[in-house]
Amino acid sequence: MKPILFNTDMVQAILDGRKTMTRRVCKLDTANFDYDLKDKDYGPFLQNEYGDSINVKELAPYQPGDILYVRETWAREWSNEQDACHPFRDEGYNEEFASGEDFEFYGYVFKADTPDAKYPSDYPDDYEGAPTWRPSIHMPKEAARIFLEVTDVRVERLSSISEADAIKEGIRIGIGGMPYFSCVDAFRNLWDSIYAKRGYGWDANPYVWVYEFKRVEVAP
Repeated sequence: MKPILFNTDMVQAILDGRKTMTRRVCKLDTANFDYDLKDKDYGPFLQNEYGDSINVKELAPYQPGDILYVRETWAREWSNEQDACHPFRDEGYNEEFASGEDFEFYGYVFKADTPDAKYPSDYPDDYEGAPTWRPSIHMPKEAARIFLEVTDVRVERLSSISEADAIKEGIRIGIGGMPYFSCVDAFRNLWDSIYAKRGYGWDANPYVWVYEFKRVEVAP
């Protein structure tokens, strides 16, 4: 099982059933791509050291059938009682030396459930010392609540995205109050907000991995 990161808006789109596709920058040496224009479903290709052609999509980090767990913005919530929301026992808890500020059990809360909350767990915005939201990259696997099965992967130029695929990306015109002319236009703005400063903006038109997925249940 492999991790995949999504920002809060995209986690909400997955939870709402609006997002079934994601694009990620393909960081292979694209200068050596040999694109098969006859049937793009089978390209692009790279040649290995023996001169054999390799379909680039076979090198994608995620492959059809892979189960991914979503990393999202999160926080740990503590409790003196073990229940469905706080199922994990703190291994560092020592009952003999515990103080009133020590808790024996914990669970996880997620920014996507309360996107407007400054702090997790209903702490007021002006509360000093409240726990803070933590970046998705640091979310432990045990906290995962969303699991995705990869159903397809392909490689294409970023600007090749269609209106139908932009909708699969979770984009809806009007969400966020922005006056976009199309879902592709809105996706372009979203992409640039994440990748332009990294050198992979829309105008650079990088090759991207295009992953389709479905949400699945995974036994604990």
